[in-house]
Amino acid sequence: MPIATPTAATPVLTSATPADNTGSVHAGANIVLNFSAAMRAGSGYITISDGATQTYMGRDGLLHTRLVGATDTRTISIADASQVTINGNQVTINPSADLKAGLSYSVQMGSGVLLGETGQAYAGLADASKLNFTVGAAAVPLPTAVVSTLSMVSWGSVSPFLTNIADQHFSGTFQGALRSGEKVEVSIDGQTWHTATVSGNNWSYEATIAASGTLRARVSNSAGASTEALSQAYTYDTTGPVISSISLDQKTLSAGESARLTVVFSEKVSGLTLDAFGKHNSTLSSLQASADGKTWTAIVTMGNEGLPGGDVALNPAAVRDGAGNFGSGGWNTVSYGRKPGSLAERSVTLDAGSDSGQHANDGLTSDTTPEVHLNIRGLAGLVAGDTIKIYDEASDKVVGVHTLTAYDLGAYGGAIDIDVDTLAEGAHHLVAYASDALGTRGAGTGTALDIVIDTSGPEIIHTAPVNNGPAVDPGLKTITLTFSEDIAWIASNGIAIVGNDDSVLELSFETPPPADGQAPDYSYLSYDSETRVLTINLLNPLAAGKSYTVRSIGEIKDLAHNTYTGSDNLLGFLVNGDSQVIPLPPTLSISDTGAAGDGVTSAAAIIVSGITASYWKYSLDGGASYSAEQRADGGTVSFSVPNDGAYLAGKILVKQYHVAGQESAPGALGFDLTLDRSAPQAAIASVDNFSRNDTAISGTYEGTLQEDESIEYSLDGSSWVQAAASNGSWNATGVALQSHGTIDLRVIDRAGNIADNPYGAGKSPTLFGSSGNDTLSAGAETVLLAGAGNDTVTLTGADAAMLDGGAGIDTLVLSNSLNLNDLTGTIKNFESITLGGNVTFSLGNLSGLGALQLPTSIIPGYGLLAVEGAASSRVELAGAAGWHELTLINVALLGFNAISDLLGGHDIYVNQDAHLIVLVGAPSVDIAALL
Repeated sequence: MPIATPTAATPVLTSATPADNTGSVHAGANIVLNFSAAMRAGSGYITISDGATQTYMGRDGLLHTRLVGATDTRTISIADASQVTINGNQVTINPSADLKAGLSYSVQMGSGVLLGETGQAYAGLADASKLNFTVGAAAVPLPTAVVSTLSMVSWGSVSPFLTNIADQHFSGTFQGALRSGEKVEVSIDGQTWHTATVSGNNWSYEATIAASGTLRARVSNSAGASTEALSQAYTYDTTGPVISSISLDQKTLSAGESARLTVVFSEKVSGLTLDAFGKHNSTLSSLQASADGKTWTAIVTMGNEGLPGGDVALNPAAVRDGAGNFGSGGWNTVSYGRKPGSLAERSVTLDAGSDSGQHANDGLTSDTTPEVHLNIRGLAGLVAGDTIKIYDEASDKVVGVHTLTAYDLGAYGGAIDIDVDTLAEGAHHLVAYASDALGTRGAGTGTALDIVIDTSGPEIIHTAPVNNGPAVDPGLKTITLTFSEDIAWIASNGIAIVGNDDSVLELSFETPPPADGQAPDYSYLSYDSETRVLTINLLNPLAAGKSYTVRSIGEIKDLAHNTYTGSDNLLGFLVNGDSQVIPLPPTLSISDTGAAGDGVTSAAAIIVSGITASYWKYSLDGGASYSAEQRADGGTVSFSVPNDGAYLAGKILVKQYHVAGQESAPGALGFDLTLDRSAPQAAIASVDNFSRNDTAISGTYEGTLQEDESIEYSLDGSSWVQAAASNGSWNATGVALQSHGTIDLRVIDRAGNIADNPYGAGKSPTLFGSSGNDTLSAGAETVLLAGAGNDTVTLTGADAAMLDGGAGIDTLVLSNSLNLNDLTGTIKNFESITLGGNVTFSLGNLSGLGALQLPTSIIPGYGLLAVEGAASSRVELAGAAGWHELTLINVALLGFNAISDLLGGHDIYVNQDAHLIVLVGAPSVDIAALL
């Protein structure tokens, strides 16, 4: 509807309710017209109709309008105050009967039906298009009954809407009466509604659920109207609780000791009691649950101390959750170990045998592996197999262990002594604690044993007069010696002052110092432990013009009883006066183990002769420094040069003296010295065959010959001749070999160092010359190369280093039993072995055949071993399988007919696996089985 713009003269409609083209207008709603000016009633009618306006030509020839197709028309007089109310510029139309639902209406009125306040006529609403609206559909009536309660099956649950039951019976009640066409509907998914069964004011519905959801119930009628649904969320839970964790706040307990047990469930549970727990060597008490019902705690107390620990277990089936589900999963167990007994009330003491100190229980000792003592009698919590460990807090490590026995813990035990590992010099703090087999540690001893290891003897760090220093003026009556540490003097200790005229003054601690304030009338010793100064107090001054030596009487020991290791001559000095005799320089020489006069030697000793004074000292650096003072015991002394190398002439010096300041000029080694104590690395490897009356011998060596190394041979063991050697081979010509004898070979360097023998323990291989048909003897370490000829060699031991029969037919005689498995050396080139009476020769498992190095037989690829001897001797073949005994029947079958002519004279055995033929004469044969 177009809204007109007002003018002063003519009122116009400015708005309407309902507005033009409005839909869903309530059937009983008023029609309100708002004008541009105050209005009053004119004359005529207001028409409200659902008909359409039709324009037509009347009989008068003019165009007119009329309503057609109307089903509901309301004609209201403007003067009908019951249906029309005018209030200022607002006109309200209230039809006496509500309009009909679902119809579209228009409002029409002619000009003059309404007038402005000054009489101007409102033009009116000429047709159905000016103001129209549609009445909404008629309201469906709601049911009067409403659902009042909801319920479901939740047996065993802590809440009416928490359940683990899938086949559900939903039910409830409603208020009011169900009218015709009304019913109770139920939904569990919020979308699909199901008709419930009604009995009286009760309703019910059966359904199977698979998840949590919301239960809704309402009353509906056949017109589709429903009351607001009553709803309740419900939880469907079929998962039982599980144990998330079970723990103890202590891993080990001693008998009667308690720990807190904590069990955490996946959700709130109920029904847990102490009886539900499985227990081993444990008791439980004080079971409590947290506010959320998920965490439960109890007190666990260990039982019998003789057991190695205990445990607590819980099966979750003992509890239920809020939905009534029992717990799931197997037993959950937490274990604890036994805590060994506490040693807090005990202490470790140093065994008297290890306390070398001056005073008992001072903890000072020179014993680096002391023994400590611990009393465990009556101590609870220990079992056999536990260990007592001594722990050094200073070095942070265990230094002693003792494993407890039943005796230690019995009526007669209790006192144990423990050996301590080697302790380093210095202070140590020892505690003890008990530990079980798993390493669980009990409380340690309350008080540490403090000990000090002192293995260093005392030293003299200062003297007055200065030792071997400048001469002192006459009148000397006080001599002092300052030590590096406190000295444990005993009464028998003393000091002797010896003059060079052999005068002796002896003083001991048996003579006490004079009393305070008393003038001394004798010589005496005094010692201050704080300053560590020993004072020699002389009644009369020492004579002038003499040298003196202060010597100790008895051992000087520190408080740990370590002995002073210096010379007994503690101090030497000279008192000015008459001149002293200065000794002559000594003479130095060496033992030259190499070529005479070349100064190259393997002997480290420097021989010093011409010693006439009381003391001497040596220098290796030309006098820049000297050794400690040495006591002279005779006219010749010696000392060793510590390091190999070259020392130039004049670098090694020796001085002698009676007293410091009266030293001789240095005696010097007047030639260059080379000290070499390293043996050559090359060694004789082999010797070629030789025989009597040969004039040359040769062989090989292994390793590399250095420039100053050579190969030498000797025919008499004392005179040595150099052989030519290069590239691993050596040879000597012009050798006068006798009909028999020995040849010794060696590798030697310029300093006389001899290389080790590769065959045996000796330095020089010994070679036996062969004159043919020699009878030789060899021990377990003999190196024997028989050379050419037919020799008989008797082995006197049960082993051999190197025995080589050489050329010809050679026989090895065994005077003792021999097992090839035990042979450490080599036996080769012997065509026959003869056994002495009651001798057993065992081939073992044949692994020693390589060391035997047998000659080959007439059968290709087979070694031959011929064994003769006494009938009381025995050959053992039982250590290996695969043996055949050859007979006239099988010799050809086995392919050994080439030796068939030996059958009858020998028993012949063949091992085809080892490719070995054994010919046995008189000795018996021990064999486990034959093929």
